[in-house]
Amino acid sequence: IETWLSRKEGIQPSALKRSIQTIADKYLSMVRNEKGLTKALRELRRIEGEMLPQMSAWAEDPIGRAVNLRDDIEADGKMELAKMSATAAMYRKESRGGYYGGHYRSDYPSRDDNNWLKNIILKREQGAISCYTAPPVMEG
Repeated sequence: IETWLSRKEGIQPSALKRSIQTIADKYLSMVRNEKGLTKALRELRRIEGEMLPQMSAWAEDPIGRAVNLRDDIEADGKMELAKMSATAAMYRKESRGGYYGGHYRSDYPSRDDNNWLKNIILKREQGAISCYTAPPVMEG
């Protein structure tokens, strides 16, 4: 936070949030495929490496700094969420819907309970996101 507040020049968090949202809208919407997910992850990593470290919360007035700081935190969170969503979507090689949203892979259009009736668990290890699976919670 101190770095964001002390950097008087840099990338405005609102611009970074728009860049992440554009990638999410294009590649992480309801219909996904390996090609798009690969592009999304590549673009997100580029933004994370080039733009995120240059983010600034600086503004002349305290209210502007507070708004920019909130936007910095949101941009950082959006980046993490987009990377996690893309990683999990890439890992799950099937299509699956439900009450709380859906996941449709145009390159894997069918539901595959034999191989994918499981939960995907994401784990951060040394800065990288890894995936593993766990059995689903079933009603008693």
